[in-house]
Amino acid sequence: MSGYEIISEKDGGASIIAVEDGNRVAKLNHMDWESDFFGKRFGKLEIPRAGPHLQEAAFDDALKSLLLAGDKSRFDLIEIDLDISLIDAAWLFEDNGFRTVDVKVTFLTVMKKSEIDEAPPDSGEICFVSADMKERILELTHQSFTDNPLFKSRFTNRRYFSHAESRRYYAAWIENHIRDERSLFAVMKDAAGKPAGYLIYKRTGEYQGKPLYRGVLVAVAPEHRGKKMHRALQSFVYRQFSEDEVCLTFTTQLANLSAMRNYIRPHTILDHAEIVLYRLRGEAR
Repeated sequence: MSGYEIISEKDGGASIIAVEDGNRVAKLNHMDWESDFFGKRFGKLEIPRAGPHLQEAAFDDALKSLLLAGDKSRFDLIEIDLDISLIDAAWLFEDNGFRTVDVKVTFLTVMKKSEIDEAPPDSGEICFVSADMKERILELTHQSFTDNPLFKSRFTNRRYFSHAESRRYYAAWIENHIRDERSLFAVMKDAAGKPAGYLIYKRTGEYQGKPLYRGVLVAVAPEHRGKKMHRALQSFVYRQFSEDEVCLTFTTQLANLSAMRNYIRPHTILDHAEIVLYRLRGEAR
């Protein structure tokens, strides 16, 4: 790399770019939803041509200048999702103030609805979510995620998000899916009619010509775990697909071993993994 310059796009520098010989080397984008929701300025760092040049001193100089411009534009938190194949370049970002907060692992599987065995619940019933279930669904969510010390996620990392912010984020996530007609939001009711678990899938596009459904979130009350409720919920949701052959994708955190074990099954492939790093404003080693 022979030289670079830092330029801004959009009003207020919402997008800051490091350019070398007319090519974009790195780009810092403003994350609108997260910034509005948390009341802080969030940015996402993208490296369009990730490769060997990441190890070059000139790239390090460009990155430092880009991050300095981000600090001046008052980005409070900057995220980068680094493909696992670039793990040997993680030090470069760590030396510029980034810290690892997550390792995301994504699985893919192709399935046929006609080959799915029905798995009815041992007791109670499964139905779609309704607005009157929201409070109980939120209770299950906080019990499984935000208030569970065994659950690990960047959104429950207290260095970056307070407990109140974590609860508010997960509550908004659930409320959005309750309202979203594209979501397949299944709920398991116990024998008394009280929601005891849920599973959410959402159609997100296509993969190799097949409809692609993304697994969003699953939660089961502690007293109902180990009763194959997850399997019963999956069977119910899968049989709601309008297509017979579909592709399913699931993303989880490497630290959540129970979820990893659930997804490592025959005919499921590990598609990719990413290291998620965060940098607070002005932070550098």
